[in-house]
Amino acid sequence: MAKHTDLEHMVLGIVWKRRQCSGYEVVREFAQSAAAHYRSREGAIYPLLARLVARRLLRCRELPRGSGKARAYKVSPAGLRVLRAWLRGPIPQQDATVPPDLVRVRIYFLGAIGPAEQRKMLRDAAEKVRFEIASIQQRLAQSRAEGNDYAAMALSGIVRVMRARQRWISSVAGQIGSRNARVAGSSPGKRPGRSTPGKSGGRRTGA
Repeated sequence: MAKHTDLEHMVLGIVWKRRQCSGYEVVREFAQSAAAHYRSREGAIYPLLARLVARRLLRCRELPRGSGKARAYKVSPAGLRVLRAWLRGPIPQQDATVPPDLVRVRIYFLGAIGPAEQRKMLRDAAEKVRFEIASIQQRLAQSRAEGNDYAAMALSGIVRVMRARQRWISSVAGQIGSRNARVAGSSPGKRPGRSTPGKSGGRRTGA
């Protein structure tokens, strides 16, 4: 059986969920994703749709639109089998690993800047996370109002993850504040927040 990418499975799922849709509607779904990783992939969607049609996983037909025509996509029986096989699992271990987090990566290297800059960065991160939570909550309320139960389940999971992230950033800010205060009080000649070069050696990164 041919292997398919996660992006291909997601496109099949989006088209299946909409029953029939245009390429623009699929692109818009990615553009509105809560995950930056998928928002950045929208440019790959049209070529991917063409590949799925060539593999007979999607059906495509042209419909009149204004003075021209628009392509409408629908999942074929073969495409539905591929989608269902992906959903049934088993889930690869890599899908259950730690997701990327560039705020966490920055915090891992935060000792390279001074205390004031550290506080500013963490305030900025906290504000951006608050904004994302508010945006996702609006989409969650809309999904619930539309009776879209599975979308609401997924979005509520994102809200919980983002709230945990928010609490973690607040905890980091408190820990760094206490650390800098201790360093400033015990070593007046040492600039707080600077790590000793090479101290972490070859240990695995915490990012």
